[in-house]
Amino acid sequence: MVKLVDKLARQASATPLLGPESALRIPKCSVREAIKNWAGVQHRRAWIDLPGLRHGKLFIGGPCKKRADDLLKLSTHQLKMVIAIYTGHSPVSGHLSSVCLFDGDPVCRFCRMETETVQHIICCCEALACQRYNVFGRLTVEPKDISTASVRDLCLSSSSSVVGDSLVWKNAQKNDMKNRTFFGGGGGENKTLTSIF
Repeated sequence: MVKLVDKLARQASATPLLGPESALRIPKCSVREAIKNWAGVQHRRAWIDLPGLRHGKLFIGGPCKKRADDLLKLSTHQLKMVIAIYTGHSPVSGHLSSVCLFDGDPVCRFCRMETETVQHIICCCEALACQRYNVFGRLTVEPKDISTASVRDLCLSSSSSVVGDSLVWKNAQKNDMKNRTFFGGGGGENKTLTSIF
């Protein structure tokens, strides 16, 4: 076997090179690395140049191999909650109002101070400061902190807030929930937010 390998190596080195200049052979690993780096730069550039996606760009930051690998390890339910945080497409009153699925006051039902959005709930809602401190170690967080947070922390954060955990929605203030309806489904019937999940 070793003799065969040596014979093939000699044949390959004796192959004439085409071109006007002398050339050195480039290892395949160098070519792979160069292509990988080029693709990464193109991916980042395309992400930055993509119009819109304000919330996603704030919370995701940019492409990250480790985050992608961690996301692939999540259960379907956990993935749904983390994607709701990253994209802002969660059944919170601010988002539902913006897509005309909510006919009510979009103010945060916990602090009653700001519009109820994923960013508000995850980053700065005063009523959820204790849960945020338990997960992130701070009372408030910035969107850029979410882009560097571990996927595990986002799972903990979403399960301790309203961004995807139906138990929190079901246990929210019952009187308030009676007033919060959205229009959807067949027949135009009203449904409470708890039926989204």
